[in-house]
Amino acid sequence: MTRISALLSLAPGARAAARARAVLGYRPRRGVTAPSRCPSKAQQAFQRGLTVLAPWVEREGADQPEVRGRSAEITVGGEAEPVVVRLGVWVSHTKTRGDKLTAEQRDALRGL
Repeated sequence: MTRISALLSLAPGARAAARARAVLGYRPRRGVTAPSRCPSKAQQAFQRGLTVLAPWVEREGADQPEVRGRSAEITVGGEAEPVVVRLGVWVSHTKTRGDKLTAEQRDALRGL
């Protein structure tokens, strides 16, 4: 596919954006993402789980198995409604998806 035919296959709005990028010489770098201003939903969920897990570890100890049905309510960011965090489910998901955790998240878990 030639560059012209690729450009024509785009929607009109996308065509204008592609032309603007070509005129400005914009070429995105591979592997570089724009910094996000707010954490993703996964990062927020991890932080909520960590907030509930810290007092539980202090109270019960790190070597105690978590109760799958254990849940706690916390307020997040000044919201009026509390958020329910199911601690056992969160721990189970964290263990099974551990390869997807960032280095900072792994360090936070080791700190407990």
